[in-house]
Amino acid sequence: MPKRTQGLAPFSLSVLVVNLGTIPLLLAVGVGPLTYYALFAMYLLTLGFWLIQGDVTEDFLALSVMFVAFYVLLPEPMLSEAQYYFWNAPSEFNNPNGSVLLMCGVFLATATFPTLWRARMPREFAALPVVRLRVPVLGLVALGLIAFAALFPSILLQTRAEVRTQVGQEGGALRQLLLVTAPRGLAGGYLIALAISACGRIARHKALPLSEMMLALPGVAFFNPVAISRQLLLTGFLAVIFILSRFRIFDRKWILVCLPLVSLVIAPAISNITRYEARNDVFPFAPDFDVHQNIALAMQLVELEGHRFGLHLLASLSTVLPSELKIFQAEHLLASGRLKAIYSQTNISLPIFVEFFVDFGWIGVVIMTYALFAALRRLQERVYYHAPSLWLLGVSAIVSANWLSLNRGPFLGNSPVLIFFILGWTVCVLGLRLKVPLSKAAERYSRHLIERRTG
Repeated sequence: MPKRTQGLAPFSLSVLVVNLGTIPLLLAVGVGPLTYYALFAMYLLTLGFWLIQGDVTEDFLALSVMFVAFYVLLPEPMLSEAQYYFWNAPSEFNNPNGSVLLMCGVFLATATFPTLWRARMPREFAALPVVRLRVPVLGLVALGLIAFAALFPSILLQTRAEVRTQVGQEGGALRQLLLVTAPRGLAGGYLIALAISACGRIARHKALPLSEMMLALPGVAFFNPVAISRQLLLTGFLAVIFILSRFRIFDRKWILVCLPLVSLVIAPAISNITRYEARNDVFPFAPDFDVHQNIALAMQLVELEGHRFGLHLLASLSTVLPSELKIFQAEHLLASGRLKAIYSQTNISLPIFVEFFVDFGWIGVVIMTYALFAALRRLQERVYYHAPSLWLLGVSAIVSANWLSLNRGPFLGNSPVLIFFILGWTVCVLGLRLKVPLSKAAERYSRHLIERRTG
C-alpha cells in the first residue's frame, strides 16, 4: 500500500474538526431547529473541501457525510415546522435531539481517522485495463437474461407494488430474492462488463460499434424504475457510472454531488408514484424522513432495555430471509414490546452506526466504524493506485453505488443486494479478457496531488 505522507487530508480534517468541535459547542448552546441548520451548513462546507482537494480514498466518507446531512439533519427541522410525521409517535421522538447529533458526530469523527493522512502517490500509476469481450460467455448471460424476461415478464413490467404482491403471495422472501434481486444482480454485472469494454475503446479514441451498444439492452431492461426498489435501481445505475468515472469519462466528484438530488428527489418521486400514493401533502417527493426519529427511539430503548450484543444485526438480516429462518427477528430493537405499546411502526431500519451502538455501545460504534472505513480505504487504494484485478474494479463500483443504502440500514438487511450484484459481476467478469493496458503515464486522481511523486 502507498506510504503515508506527513500531509493531512483537508476534507477528512475538516469533518473531524466539525464533529469534535462544532457539535459539542452546539450542544452546550442548546439544541433546536437552528442547531440542525447550522450543522447542516457546516457539513456542506466540509463537502466543499472535498470538491476542491478530496481524494478518492475519501469518497465513502463523503457519502456518509451526505447521508447524515440530508437524511438526518435537514429533514428534522423541516418536519418540525410542518408538524408532519409518518407515525403518531410521542413528540419527544420528533423534536431536535442532542443525543442524535452526538451519535452522528461520533460516527463521522471515527470515520475520518483511516483517511486523515494522505497516501503517497505510487512510483507508477496502475494501468487502466483494455479488454476484449468473450462473446460466448457474455452471450450466454444475455440469453439467460432474455429467457428470464420471457418467462417472467410481469416482474420487469409491473409496478413495484404489484410485483411485491405477486411474489409475496407465491413464495415470500426467498422467492423475492431469487426472482427480483438475483436477476438484477446478474444484469448489473453484465452492464459493468460492457461498460469496462466500452471505456477501453473510448480511451483509445475508438468509436463504439452499434452491435456492442445493442448488447446492453438485455441488461438495461432489468432496471425499469417502475418495477424495482430504489436500492436496486441506484446500485445498478450508479455502478456503471462509477466505472465510467474510473476511466475518466465522467468526473466522479460531480457524480457524487448529484447523488443527494437523485436520492432525495428523483428516486423518492419514482417510489411514491409506483409504490404508494404521495405520502404527504407537504413533501410529496420526500425521502425516508423517519431516520432521525428511529435514531431517537433506538437510543431511548437501549437505555431501557440494554444492548443486544450482536443479536440486533442478526435480526436485521432476518428481515430479508425466508420465514422459517427468521430466528432472530424478535431481537430487533424496534420490534420491542415497549415500542409496540407506544405506536405502530412498520419501518424498522436503523442507520449502520446506530446498529453498532444498539449491539455494542459507544465502543462498538468506534471500533466497527474504524474497521469498516479502513477496509474501504484499502479497497480504493488498491483500485486507484495499484494494478487492480478486473474483479476488484467492479466490486469497488458496486460498493460505492450501494453505500448510501447501507448507511440507511439495516446494514445486513440491505446486504443481499450488494451480495447478489457482486455474485453477478463475478460471473460476468469471466466474459472479459485483458487485451493491453493503457499508458502508464501518471494520472491526477485528486486535485491536491498535482505532480507525480517518486519518493
